[in-house]
Parts: sequence; C-alpha cells; structure tokens
Amino acid sequence: MSGAAAGVTATLVAVARAVAKTVFWGRDEGELLTASGVFLLVFMVVHAVGNAVIFAGADAFNTYGHTLDSNPCVWLLEWYLLAAFALHGSVAVYRVASSGRWRAVVRNPAALGVPVVVMSVSGAVLAAFLWVHLADFRFYNDPHGEYVVDVVDPVTAERVPAKNLHRLALHAFSSAPQCVLYACATLAVGAHMVHGWRRAVQRPSFGLPPAARPAALALGYALVAFICGVFTAVPLAAYAQVV
Repeated sequence: MSGAAAGVTATLVAVARAVAKTVFWGRDEGELLTASGVFLLVFMVVHAVGNAVIFAGADAFNTYGHTLDSNPCVWLLEWYLLAAFALHGSVAVYRVASSGRWRAVVRNPAALGVPVVVMSVSGAVLAAFLWVHLADFRFYNDPHGEYVVDVVDPVTAERVPAKNLHRLALHAFSSAPQCVLYACATLAVGAHMVHGWRRAVQRPSFGLPPAARPAALALGYALVAFICGVFTAVPLAAYAQVV
C-alpha cells in the first residue's frame, strides 16, 4: 500500500473511531472539541451529499426528503446533532474564556492570533446562520399546504403526501440577498472546518500517526471543498431555476 493510501486509510479509521466514541467522550476540552468536531464534519459531508440530490430533479429530491422525514432514527439523530453543536460551541467558548486570552487582547488586540479569530468569528456566524437555515427548511410556515407534494414511498411503493423540499429550496433561494447570505455562511463553514481539521489531525487523542497527517490534511481539505462547492452550487442553481 502506498504512503498516501495508507494515510487515507489511517484517517478513515481515526474518523470512525472518533465517531464511534460519541461526542461526549473526552478527558479534556481538546478531546471534546476533536470528538464533536469530527462528528460534525462527517455530518456536513452526508448533508452535502443529500443536498446534491436536488440536481437529480424535483421528484428525487422530494423523495429523499420524505425518506428522511419518515425515518424515526432521524429524530434521534437531530437531537444528537443538537447536542454535538451545543457541546462543540460551549467547550470552545469556555476554553478561550478560561485561557485568559481575552484579558490579554484588551492590552494587545494582536495577542488573540489569527486562528482563534477565524474560529471565533466563523463559529459565531454559523451559530447565527443556523437559525436562518432551520427557519427556511425545518420550521417554515405553511398554513395552506403550499409545500406538500405526493411522492412514491420507497418502502411501500404507494403515493403519500410529503414535504415539497424542492419548492422550499426554490422559494428560499428566490432572492439574490438570500443567496449571498448562504454564500457568506458557506465561506464561514469552510474557514471553520479547515482550521478545525488542521488542529484535529495533530491532536494525540485523534490517534493519527504523524506519517499519515499529510494525507489526512489533503483528504480533509478535499471534503471541505466538496461541502462548500455543493452548498454554493445549490442556491445558485435554485436562483437560476436550473434544478
């Protein structure tokens, strides 16, 4: 096995191990950040793959949405995801606040450092943007059933009413300012994941051999590029009504 292949394999094993340990495993703040951050990165990859289904057409996208909504396990995953977000954010805030860096910043703003600024600002942007995203696709207002469509249930092969996820996307991205908002949030996502992944692969708790780190970094950056590419392409395609 080549060095790059061995590095990718070691990375995938480390990721699987971190996800299997759950986001609550960790002996200190660094390990908690790594565990929750790796899980959130895996979620973002899966989420991007799901979003890309919109390019297969309205029927495929709506069926995909119905498959998620009708799966009871997704409800548990949503709560676990919420816990992961809350844990990741609260531990990050606590770690910076308890380090005393903010007191040093009052005397010298440059003392905070670029990585901390990038992670703090991008994290705050993501936390605020999450409410916008949930309002658009999870807690939207539909008193007249405008966002309901019949789809073929993959399990029963019967036509059933489901959320018109495709129409929701077209509505959410029907304005240029909304597309710009999502593009800016995507930049924050990319910056946060790049810096976070760079830190994660260097942590001993991640269990990655030093020789595998270059391949791990390359794999992580490729996944971030894929995620940001999908999250940018979907709003633009919906705005242009080519999906």
